Amino acid sequence: MSDALDALVARLAPSQRAAVDAAAIEATLRAGFEAGQAAWPTVALSAVEFAAHVGGCLAARPELGLDGFAQLGAAELYLAAACTLRRPSAIACFRARFLAEIEAPLRRVGLRGADVDELAHEVLELILVGDGDGPVIASYSGRGSLRGWVRSVTIRTASKRHRSAEQESARRDRLGEVMAQPEVDVELGHLKATYAADLEAALATALAALDPRERNLLRHYFVDGLTVDEIGRLQGVHRSTAARWVVRAREQLREAVIVLVHQRLGLSPSEVESLGRFVRSQLDLSLGAAVAVDPDQ
Repeated sequence: MSDALDALVARLAPSQRAAVDAAAIEATLRAGFEAGQAAWPTVALSAVEFAAHVGGCLAARPELGLDGFAQLGAAELYLAAACTLRRPSAIACFRARFLAEIEAPLRRVGLRGADVDELAHEVLELILVGDGDGPVIASYSGRGSLRGWVRSVTIRTASKRHRSAEQESARRDRLGEVMAQPEVDVELGHLKATYAADLEAALATALAALDPRERNLLRHYFVDGLTVDEIGRLQGVHRSTAARWVVRAREQLREAVIVLVHQRLGLSPSEVESLGRFVRSQLDLSLGAAVAVDPDQ
């Protein structure tokens, strides 16, 4: 095997190494490296360094299988690998290509002037330098576009840094107006103690069944903490339209969870009624963590 293929295989899990088709993987690896060189001719990266980075991505996403490399964005992985290694040429290319992609969503959520410049610098530093655990770009797996990944990191960082406790409290109050929280009765408490694990499993299944736009809406609302006004500006629609989208996505998810849990457990009619109240009371509390990681990235 070539040095590059050796570097890729060394990063794989033992079970993945056993399935390596050296000739096929090496050909795909070579093509990906050449695509990266063509896309970023000024970026210095060796074939061995590129292969090691790809191996790490494949090891982190074992569900793709080794043939999954063909599904990844090789040229963008090439740039990400060089940025992870903090190559000045790669960092310069990243800034030139993606600074506008960072600034645009910041302006869409209402920031202006110096606030945009300050936050854009913070996002760039997080992506390219990190906050103690290395550059965040090392987590980009090539599944989905680098542009979309940068946009997602930007929105989450802006929300985390600049949303005050008062704004968060107001957001929860608005949420309560749309979705009343019932009191937890004895039967509801029993369901919570007995079926919490089933709810979690059903929630994961129901989320996976949503289309990417609906998952993004829920992520913006529950994880990024955006208001419907901010989501509307981000999507280019009126706030009332954004609010309807969020409510519809949440209701669709809630109904899917109830059906899935009911199918798994075979409950009585009274338990089904209480289950609906249980899902209503618990779903939003669980939703933030469940949609924090985008399965398409």
